Amino acid sequence: MVRAVEPVRLAFDASGTPYSPHYGDVYHSRGGAMAQAGEVFLAGNGLPRRWAARSSFVVLETGFGLGTNFLATWAAWRADPARPQRLHFISIERHPLSAEDLIEWHVRRALAGGAPPQGRGAPIAPLVRGLAAAWPPAVAGVHRLPFEDDRVVLTLVLGDAEHCAAQLRAAVDAFYLDGFAPARNPDMWSPRLFKRLARLAVRGATFSTYTAAGAVAQGLRDAGFSVAKAAGFAGKRERLEGRYEPRYEPRRPLHAPYREGPQGRTDVACADRTAVVVGAGIAGSCVTRAFARRGWRVDLVETAHRAASGASGGPAGAMHPLIARDDSRAARFSRAGFLHMARLLEQLPSAQDWSGRVGHLQCVRSDEDDARAAAAAAALGLPSGFAEYLDRAQACDVIGTAPARGGYWFPGGAWIRAADLCRTLLEDSRDRVSLQFGAAVSSIGRSDGEWRVCDRDGRVIAGGRVLVVASGAWLASLCDQAAPGAGRPLNAWMRPVRGQMTGICAERVRAPRVVVSGDGFCLPSIGGTVWCGSTYDREEIDTALREADHLENLRRVAALLPQMVPASGEGAGVRACAGYAGIRSVAVDRLPAVGALAEPVGEDERSGPRAAAAGHAGRPLADIPRVENVYIAGGMASRGLTWASLCADIIVSLAEGDPVPLEGDLLDAIDPARFLRKREKKMHAPLRSSISAGEPR
Repeated sequence: MVRAVEPVRLAFDASGTPYSPHYGDVYHSRGGAMAQAGEVFLAGNGLPRRWAARSSFVVLETGFGLGTNFLATWAAWRADPARPQRLHFISIERHPLSAEDLIEWHVRRALAGGAPPQGRGAPIAPLVRGLAAAWPPAVAGVHRLPFEDDRVVLTLVLGDAEHCAAQLRAAVDAFYLDGFAPARNPDMWSPRLFKRLARLAVRGATFSTYTAAGAVAQGLRDAGFSVAKAAGFAGKRERLEGRYEPRYEPRRPLHAPYREGPQGRTDVACADRTAVVVGAGIAGSCVTRAFARRGWRVDLVETAHRAASGASGGPAGAMHPLIARDDSRAARFSRAGFLHMARLLEQLPSAQDWSGRVGHLQCVRSDEDDARAAAAAAALGLPSGFAEYLDRAQACDVIGTAPARGGYWFPGGAWIRAADLCRTLLEDSRDRVSLQFGAAVSSIGRSDGEWRVCDRDGRVIAGGRVLVVASGAWLASLCDQAAPGAGRPLNAWMRPVRGQMTGICAERVRAPRVVVSGDGFCLPSIGGTVWCGSTYDREEIDTALREADHLENLRRVAALLPQMVPASGEGAGVRACAGYAGIRSVAVDRLPAVGALAEPVGEDERSGPRAAAAGHAGRPLADIPRVENVYIAGGMASRGLTWASLCADIIVSLAEGDPVPLEGDLLDAIDPARFLRKREKKMHAPLRSSISAGEPR
């Protein structure tokens, strides 16, 4: 389980300097926070000179604190005409302040005390307000906060420093080593942490710090950094700075597979920033927008005549996190995806027309679970504004009708019409996207460094340097066309699952005011219809509506919300007034398949899913070769609305060599190559796919 984040409140010492009672130390020297940031951290790392004309530059900070270093770096980026096209600032923090405290210090108190409200040439008050508006809840994990139209990106990592550093996947150009004094907070200056940071550093990466402690200098040297003393700040005699110059290269640096050159990381921008995306469901639409916002030209290909024609075309769905007592990978990934999608909705002004942030209640499924749920919520340390346990009576007050049991309440949960979301995402990207609807994909191949998608007549209908396959249940067959044999593991360990939703006339039931889930789900009234469901039919691809499935959905919602639909008489006279059925793609471990496509195992008499698995058994994911510039986004199951935005950001980050907005163990958990790495004896028996290996429908 991830160690809980411990938020703190802003406090001050006798002189009025921000102070941490927890560590007994001030957040900055009395020479001034902004001045310290400029002299120690920016100038100490040779900034802004070192980032001049770069396409991308990555800074990693070991303590966010008041956010002064980030704000000063952002302000310097704004003021520099030679600034990099994209600035990534990664910061680790276990004890975050609140957004209100950030405003209180940087704007109200600093101005009242006469402190200069600017960084190097740019006012910081607007930046502070922008940061406060985007500030995430105090939830452990990686939080991606974009500013300046995605050209300045803060990746805030909440949790223990050593654990978080081990989970990062990034290629870092400069380090700000900024924690409380080593004697007060030794964990932030440990040799183990320095070795974690070294595995993220590109050769020639710089560091700077306020301290000059001998143990810190030795720990950095042991990790591969050269260390020199520099003039101290605000009366302090000395401080440390240096460069990453190891005597040998690590066998597997954590910034792989990012691009590196002899002088450090090579700029990843190139003239051919083109991508082709196959599939215009929620996954493909999110990927398309993510590439377009980064300045890529995108060809989007969809075999149907409109976006969201498959499983994404349902009338509405739910967007919410999960809670598990053991804080499982699925729960952590869903939490990250939920927060990422919530930020996306805030960026889309029309979201209120096709979504509702009404809240979500995740009911427990048994009386035994009900008794343990409150303790589990407290143990996870999640803030009440993000999630809390409600007993049955409290839940009734929130949702407007009594559930069978209590459960976890997510105030930020929402219902979303996925088809409208897809159309909005594509409309938002229209200046850089070419849409190809009704295009039957017959073949995919590579020529002259470009991936090309062809129709039945062999005509090229789309092309780009990068290929992303996001075709839902037909993912495996298209991957096979890109690299024969690459789709076999996906075809074996991802199954098609039919799901049918049922619509009920809102006038005939006592509908909930919020989204409710448990054994099934129920949405509030949307346009006069209450949608519930859904069935889970493995290995079925028939989308014709079935009366028996409607009755099953009505039975489930009656058990979930007894006062909404009486349990007697199969719905007590309530019948379906509408329905929808779609095919979802579900992996055996219920997590998506997102990332670079693995190279297929060579053909021989044993070829097939089991032989492929045996060929890669026990190999680290980083050692499994990948098909060049091919990524997949599939296996979204029924959680595409929660996961798709984060998955899109992951794919674009991998394609550009940028820091990945997800912990490393979760990135491994969703890697498509995980199906190859599993040992044969631990795998489920291969599933027969009901979908033809030929042309997708």
